[in-house]
Amino acid sequence: MEKENPLLTYIILSACILFLIFWYMIDTDIIPNITTAETKQLNKTKVIGTWLWKNPDEISKAGTLKLLDFAAENDINTVYVSIDKYIYLHELKEGDEKDKKLESFNSSVGYFIRESNKRGIKVEALIGNNRWSEENLSYIPQVVLEYIKDYNNLNPEAKFAGLQLDIEFYNKEGLKDPVKEGMEFLTLLKNLTDKIKELKSAKENKDFRFGTTVPFWFDEKSQSIPIEGGSAKPILYHIFDILNETEDSYIVIMAYRNFTSGWNGSISISEKEVDYSSKENLKVKVIVGQETAENEVKKITYFGKSKSSFLASLNRIIKHFEGYSGFEGIAIHHLESFSKMR
Repeated sequence: MEKENPLLTYIILSACILFLIFWYMIDTDIIPNITTAETKQLNKTKVIGTWLWKNPDEISKAGTLKLLDFAAENDINTVYVSIDKYIYLHELKEGDEKDKKLESFNSSVGYFIRESNKRGIKVEALIGNNRWSEENLSYIPQVVLEYIKDYNNLNPEAKFAGLQLDIEFYNKEGLKDPVKEGMEFLTLLKNLTDKIKELKSAKENKDFRFGTTVPFWFDEKSQSIPIEGGSAKPILYHIFDILNETEDSYIVIMAYRNFTSGWNGSISISEKEVDYSSKENLKVKVIVGQETAENEVKKITYFGKSKSSFLASLNRIIKHFEGYSGFEGIAIHHLESFSKMR
């Protein structure tokens, strides 16, 4: 029996270790080739959106201006601002107190939208609650849409540009039947899409946008659900089918990774969605979401990383997908944490 060569074994083992280290560094963007151009402006021809999880009346005027100035300086052109508080106001007992609170809320909304528009930023209403697609609560998003419609009619100079849903039913505590919950979400989405088609039939609302957030794994076979009169397939494709019934619709895929390259990077985990929208020539476009808020799962957020490395990553995503017709831009979660990056 031939004797084992310890030197050769050492060389092979060392080479394997070095390869794995090098691959990890590339896969996690530890050694990205960051250029000066990548850390400056983002592509303004794309949607550069961001979430603001505060109602307009929860932010002082000075605070509003500071956030919006930052957004404009950093190429943000769309803000998804929470208006969840309207539900509380809607359910107050009718009377003078309710009228005063609604008037104050509308005034804050108007101020936020006008100041955003002055800076070239569109404002979409944002609503999010894990339970609002449940059958007994699904009226809530529809009530919000009616509010937006009425508000826009009364405030044509400071209109909401759209509505975004962030109803993450799959994160609900005690989730027992994800298929049932998924079907309820699709029912809500279909009802809202029908109402938005009706809304957009009026000339003044023809550019109104409608979108929803989705996790990157909604395209997996394990997420397949049936719908009445249709086949069982991953829920993502049911969402595409529903939103494709109206113009100016989109999904934000939460491709939360703090690295762009490799099989598990943000580009790879959002590519199937962008490719599908492009190849099928869908009305539904795809926006790639990235995270900057603090999270105990380090790999999903740029929290603690430099602003320059974050901007470089965003520009890599945009550059990779710029030739895809289904790609519409990026969204940053969220404005406040982004504004604190250095």
